[in-house]
Formats: sequence, C-alpha cells, structure tokens
Amino acid sequence: MDRRLRPLLLLLATLWGGSVRAAEWQGSLKGTGRMLVDSNAPRDFSDGITRGPGTDVALSVLGTAEGRGTGERAQLVGRYELGARKYVSYANEDTLVQAGALEGSLALGTEWGVGLEGHVKDRRGGSRAYSDLGTSVFAEYAPDVRLALRVRLGARRFVYRPDETADFGGPEVGVLGRYRLDRRHSLSVFGEWGSRRYGIQARPFPGIL
Repeated sequence: MDRRLRPLLLLLATLWGGSVRAAEWQGSLKGTGRMLVDSNAPRDFSDGITRGPGTDVALSVLGTAEGRGTGERAQLVGRYELGARKYVSYANEDTLVQAGALEGSLALGTEWGVGLEGHVKDRRGGSRAYSDLGTSVFAEYAPDVRLALRVRLGARRFVYRPDETADFGGPEVGVLGRYRLDRRHSLSVFGEWGSRRYGIQARPFPGIL
C-alpha cells in the first residue's frame, strides 16, 4: 500500500472503534499478464510530414487486491493495483503504476451516513510520470432501498513530474443521486465542480493582450 494512504487508514480505523473486531471481512487477489503490440509507445503524434515512431512489442502485467469489511454500523472498502509495462525497443517508456483507493463509512441511524474516502495514483517511468492524489468527506441519505443521495467535499493534488508548471491543486464538490427502478435497472444523476490552482501565472493566448 502506498505510504500516502497510511494517515487515511489510521483515521478510518479510529472512526470504526470497537466495530473492527465484530466485522465480517472478505477480499480477493487477481493477476493478469499479456503481450501487446504498441504502434506508438512514446505517444508522439505525427503531423503527416514528420515520421512517427515505430511499432514495438511490450509485456504488461497487472495485480489487483480488493478487500471489504462490514460491521454493525460501519464499512471499510479498499482496493490496490500494481501494474508494469516493459517494452523491447523503447526501454525509456517502461512504466510502473500504483493505484489505491480507500473508503470508510459510518451509519448514523437508519437513513443517514457519513464517511471519508481517498485515492492515489502514481506513475513512474516513461515520459509522462505523475502523481494524482485526492481525498473527500461525504454525507449520504438513503430513506429506503430505492433512493440514495450523496454529497461530497474534497481536495485534489496533481503533480506532473516532467513539467512542474502543469502541477495543480484545489477543492472539489460532487453530488450523486441513484434511484433503483427494479432489480436490474437503476437511474443515476451526478454533477461535479472543481477549481484548479496552478503554481504559475496564467499566460494569455498569443496575440491577445
């Protein structure tokens, strides 16, 4: 698990309190591997005149771990992924990617609930290395099994390692509504708003003062 998720994990464990011992736990592990042919490993797109990159063969592997713990009033859900890609000719595009997500929720009576969620994705290697982190608190309202509403307030931080001028961070707000029509069909409506703050001054479009 990425060390950036440790503070979130400790906080969720504190919220659970004594419910952890009485919880029911379940989890799964999965691994996949494949050979692929990539026609544009460095993602350099030609303008029709300049010759583009050649085709290369790569080995891709992915491992996934999922877990869920359900208590009398609380629930904890986690997911972790580790993937790698190795090229034959474009060795400088070899990549290692980690991604993790953690969510804990606590029921406040029969209709309301609150929780905390966080996610992180880290890509190393290649020409597009970055880290993407986010966390949010949320409140849920579910008066019955058909209707569920969630409002969340959080923050996001994105770090683009090849060019720090692309780094940004800021707050995010989201709303999700779901109505279950029957056992197989449901209707979902969602909306999100976010504000990005960059570390440099904005540059005007060329030709505009």
